[in-house]
Amino acid sequence: MQLVSQAHRAATALIGHVRVNEEIGLNLDRTSAALHSLSQWSLHDPGAAVVASRIEEHVPEAASPEDLKRMVLRAEVDMRAIKSNVREYLELVGHASTADFLKAYPATQGLGSVLGYFQLSVKYGKDEKESELLQWIGMDGSERAAWAPRYTLTRENIDGI
Repeated sequence: MQLVSQAHRAATALIGHVRVNEEIGLNLDRTSAALHSLSQWSLHDPGAAVVASRIEEHVPEAASPEDLKRMVLRAEVDMRAIKSNVREYLELVGHASTADFLKAYPATQGLGSVLGYFQLSVKYGKDEKESELLQWIGMDGSERAAWAPRYTLTRENIDGI
């Protein structure tokens, strides 16, 4: 134990003189093996796994055109509508951030809409070096919020969008 304490003191004295990842010309191969009693081992019994006695067959239901449209809208972000909203808002107000767009237009596609407005703000806007709180209603009707970097778009950005 005295040898370990002596080694610890010597290593502590080198703090600040030797980097942690510095090559010191010595290789230490550490080996280890877990020692357990043979009585602690247990064999795997594949017959012990519980298997359903009967597999239920799923019968697909007919989807209405409205249901299909809703599923597509959830899967794809409608960037055409988002760009139209951004252009319209900038024409009226002159400048805006992602939070402003979300206050003016509901996030009809939940987080997808939020990400669409944010993507346009990042791509065409100016980084304001501060954060803003984004708030929207999710697809499930729950209120959602997230902090994000604030980017401001102006009327001059309309042509690029």
